[in-house]
Amino acid sequence: MSQTVLLEDVCIQITDGAHWSPPSRNEGKPMASVKDMSDYNFKIESCRKISEKDYQELVRSGCQPEKNDVLIAKDGSYLKHIFVFDGQQDIVLLSSIAIIKPNLKIIDPYYLAYYVRNQRNNDDMSQYVSGAAIPRIVLKNFGRLPVKLPDLALQRKIVSILRSLDEQIELNQQTNKTLEQIGRVLFKHYFIDNPEAKTWPTGKLGDFLKILESGSRPKGGAIATGIPSIGAENIEGLGIYDYSKEKYISRTYASNINRGRIESEDVLLYKDGAYVGKKSMFMDNFPHKICFVNEHVFRLRTNEKLPSQPYLYFWLDQQSITKMIIDSGIKAAQPGINQENVKNLPILIPPIGRLKDFNQDLKPFLKNLFLNANQIRKLTLIRDLILPRLISGRIKI
Repeated sequence: MSQTVLLEDVCIQITDGAHWSPPSRNEGKPMASVKDMSDYNFKIESCRKISEKDYQELVRSGCQPEKNDVLIAKDGSYLKHIFVFDGQQDIVLLSSIAIIKPNLKIIDPYYLAYYVRNQRNNDDMSQYVSGAAIPRIVLKNFGRLPVKLPDLALQRKIVSILRSLDEQIELNQQTNKTLEQIGRVLFKHYFIDNPEAKTWPTGKLGDFLKILESGSRPKGGAIATGIPSIGAENIEGLGIYDYSKEKYISRTYASNINRGRIESEDVLLYKDGAYVGKKSMFMDNFPHKICFVNEHVFRLRTNEKLPSQPYLYFWLDQQSITKMIIDSGIKAAQPGINQENVKNLPILIPPIGRLKDFNQDLKPFLKNLFLNANQIRKLTLIRDLILPRLISGRIKI
């Protein structure tokens, strides 16, 4: 039997992180904002660093999450990230993150996180939010969120099913980080640390490209359904794609444009705006069998003189080359890079035999990475399909 209660009735405390911002440092303790959240934890490498003194002040102020706290992105794309803190990271939070301390005698923290995630997907949340340009959850209102509350035993059964899917998703994500790192190690072994590389010539990237193009969207912009049109929001590295940010062009428009359709192993480079230099590579029908880039993204393919798309990706993703790309964009009147900027980038020209060896060694790791990425998508769809049915009781367990 379930009852409906208010969020504040099943929580010990509903609060958030610090409403002040200590000066950041190059080293020290991590301080996270909403931009540092992932689906299951924090990206420590992107967090600001603060002094031990400031850190301890924030700890005393209640800005340090504890194990079993439910953490929720409350600013900007509010409710985008919701997870239960595992207590493994020594971190303090800024006010863009809500800290929900559930009463563990009444509600399972994972059930609460799944319940709020389900409400995000299915209900109008405007009554809990203020601000149009930058929406923000108002915590005193958020405490009035109705929560359907079955007994603890049933909550834990629901959680067991959903967590088994999430744990497999997270495992695949962690595996993919390892596979990408293996790719970087192989790239470094073949082309950076290899003494032979010092004897190889360099050239201009434009001489080794078969395709350098961006896509387009129709007048009026993207539409709600159709063929996926990929922009900067999904140029994030290997095997990473946020389907919630997807935008589309019509099938008719897609059939009439002659550029921007993505092929397997295309390297994608974000070319303007605040994130110039972000890059990705899509492969093996990930993220879609048919999709296009928009006008803000370059699609790159090498010619027969440089037969390795993975080499192109890892070369462009070096810190020094990324800096060159960013610096080229800064020089423009409107921040961004053009085709000439890309063509003029330097590139090391290894012997074709070396590129083929690299391709051969790397291939199984890349295959597994994109296999995992596609599996993550399938598992996510299954989880999102059964989540509302489990929460509502339509699936009996």
